[in-house]
Amino acid sequence: MSVFRRVLDRPLMVVVGFFLLAGLVLSLISLSEWCIETCAEAHEYRFFGYPFDLLGIVFFSIAIALWSLNFFSEGKTLYLLALLLSGAIGAEVWFILVQKLVIQSFCPVCLAIAGCIILASLCLLIEGTRLLSKSITPGDPIMLRQARRRSFPPFLTLITGFFIAFVGVFKPEQSFAQGTSEQEDPLFGNRSSPIEVYFVSDWFCKACKKLEPSLAEIVPSIMEKATVVFVDRAIHSESLNFLPYNLSFMLKEKGKYLELRGILTALTAKTKSPTQQDVQEAISPLGVTYKQLLFADIDSGMRFFQGIAQTFQINSTPTVIIANKKKIEAKKLVGLDEINRENILAWIERLK
Repeated sequence: MSVFRRVLDRPLMVVVGFFLLAGLVLSLISLSEWCIETCAEAHEYRFFGYPFDLLGIVFFSIAIALWSLNFFSEGKTLYLLALLLSGAIGAEVWFILVQKLVIQSFCPVCLAIAGCIILASLCLLIEGTRLLSKSITPGDPIMLRQARRRSFPPFLTLITGFFIAFVGVFKPEQSFAQGTSEQEDPLFGNRSSPIEVYFVSDWFCKACKKLEPSLAEIVPSIMEKATVVFVDRAIHSESLNFLPYNLSFMLKEKGKYLELRGILTALTAKTKSPTQQDVQEAISPLGVTYKQLLFADIDSGMRFFQGIAQTFQINSTPTVIIANKKKIEAKKLVGLDEINRENILAWIERLK
């Protein structure tokens, strides 16, 4: 029988192909970010770090390949396609729940892609049932048992797809560093490491001031193993007056940052509202010229700091967060008793 005749004899499979192709087109539309405002939040989420649109393109390309081979192999790839689609349904169920319960808005493109997968699966189920009924002799117990066994793996892949998505779907913390060069971002240390260490402090916190002198010993050894970020958590409102200077030094003076940070700490004992001249006089022995940031950069930095504080529910200082951005695991160390070099390095190793 010719391939063309097989296509004509199986109209439901043609419909399956149509939905798979529609899903591929929608994934390409999603990749182009040609979408309405309600899609923006959903597009920030990742699946084990990968964008959903890229995964959609790969998924539908594989599905279309299996669908095409089905007409050349007398339906032998039909079962593989069924397993692929059932796993995708499980994953889509979780992402729809994320949109409903977490994002609290739905992305029309994402829902349309999920609809294509569900409708393709439904048509495939009907087609598979039709083919199975032809191959089974009525009343044959052996063939009936075989049919039941073949119905279990798709159900299992559906459940597996749901739990894999449950683990793998997350929204990465938006970094102040996005869109900037490596020379001008707030990140220090080993950028390729999956571990991130956040030092969270307040400029007028007494415990934070006691911790500051030990940073020169703690931080360099940590930078070898992890990405390091210094976060301002303004428990005292006066700390906001020091935030622009701290951001400027993080972005513009990485090589001397720890020394400059120590100078800012010492300056808090002299004034709660330092002027640019006060800061310049204090840092001049290091041969550094203070570079004023744009208000937009300061605002971005403040929002980034606030996001970290909210994400990890930081209500006191000093606090150190050790997080694995790939496994979405984190450990919070609070206070001088917990924050020390040995403890931080030990948690870095545990979370790798």
